[in-house]
Amino acid sequence: MLKEQVIRDVEAQDLIHPGDRILVAFSGGSDSLALLSVLHELSPFLGFTLGAAHVNHGLRGASADKDEAFCRTFAQERGIPFYSKKMDIEALAEAKGWSLEMAGREARYAFFKEIMVQENYTACATAHHQDDQRETILLHLFRGTGLTGLSGMAFQREAFIRPLLSVEKEEILTYLEEKGLSPREDETNKDPAFLRNRIRLEVIPYIQQHFNGDFPQTLSRMAKTLREDREFIEEEVQKVRPGVLREEQDRQGQPKVVLTKEAFTLPMALRIRMIREAVALVKGNLQNIEEVHLRDIEALSRKESGKMLDVKDEIVARHVYGEVIITRKSAAEPSDLRTTLPLPGSVMVEGRRVEARVVSREALGRDPRCRYFDRGAFGEEILIRHREDGDKMKPLGMTGNRKVKSILIDKKMNREDRDRLLVLVSKQDIFSLGNQVISEDYKVKESTQEVLEIGIYEEENK
Repeated sequence: MLKEQVIRDVEAQDLIHPGDRILVAFSGGSDSLALLSVLHELSPFLGFTLGAAHVNHGLRGASADKDEAFCRTFAQERGIPFYSKKMDIEALAEAKGWSLEMAGREARYAFFKEIMVQENYTACATAHHQDDQRETILLHLFRGTGLTGLSGMAFQREAFIRPLLSVEKEEILTYLEEKGLSPREDETNKDPAFLRNRIRLEVIPYIQQHFNGDFPQTLSRMAKTLREDREFIEEEVQKVRPGVLREEQDRQGQPKVVLTKEAFTLPMALRIRMIREAVALVKGNLQNIEEVHLRDIEALSRKESGKMLDVKDEIVARHVYGEVIITRKSAAEPSDLRTTLPLPGSVMVEGRRVEARVVSREALGRDPRCRYFDRGAFGEEILIRHREDGDKMKPLGMTGNRKVKSILIDKKMNREDRDRLLVLVSKQDIFSLGNQVISEDYKVKESTQEVLEIGIYEEENK
């Protein structure tokens, strides 16, 4: 029976605890009606309380309004707090360039999260069941996926739980009949324009008829086996993670993840999962990230240093001398910096203090953060900027100019550090690349009468 199966899964999967407040995603259809009903039955025995949340998608006119009224009445008759919101899903889909399915899903989950925060719910229960699981696996397969996609949905994902996940659709319908409950029928569930509907109504029946009558059960058994394999691999991932993945922040304070050289010597199964985790840490989720994107990042590690890959949704990856750095696209682009510094003087530039002052010859070399120049070669101020295409300078000890890009590559400076580097300019001449390289023309000479000290100091966050 459905009730007993839900109890077993709730306990085995540790989904609900005494004192929890569970918000149920409630459309009024057969699946969510059964879910809310059975959880209402169980709540006094397991010690949790319920709420119900309904999104009116505005796609079916008066029928959608009747669905909302049905849901409200069902919840209120049982003393269950009810929350609803009417949304224009068609307008959202058009504005975002999404399908109606994606727009509806995003709208629902955003609303559920909003109510959970406002009303202090500990989890949100959705009515996904075993038939949904099979459809999801096939969707992943058709779009291209790996072990994770073929394993299907989990009983719990963050704050969302799926108490019916091991239940067959037939069991749900039997339960509703036994309880005398009549769900609302959503005619869009039979519309083949929706991909998931075509899989349920056309693809699976075709495979059963022509290839394997036991196909749904075969698919479920495969997913169970693959989940077990995946869980083992994920345990191995966590063992090696500390040595191959570094979490940092870019200069805007956004997440940045560095995959070390050692990450790309791991077995491929661990390698791809480490890349997936790195992307999730930067992006915040894995939506729109497919297996092909992860493979492209893995291939980037074997290309020449400096290569960049536009992954998806403003996520970029860069190969830097054997490491792969994953950031958001905005972090990979240098800012448009142009700041003047009077001589002597001090100025703050992107979290760094640049200070210029006249010192005695005895001060030469006493501070590694400083570089020293012939004051007589300068005017009254200098320009501080980032590097630009075509920049050249005459490095110390050389007689001719070299491209700044070549100088920095020779120093094995990675792309991010090159973009962040402060270029110091006097009278159109680059005389210093941060505190890395100074110009032959501006060095301290025997004839120098005054020494100009320029220091670049990282300011600590207070």
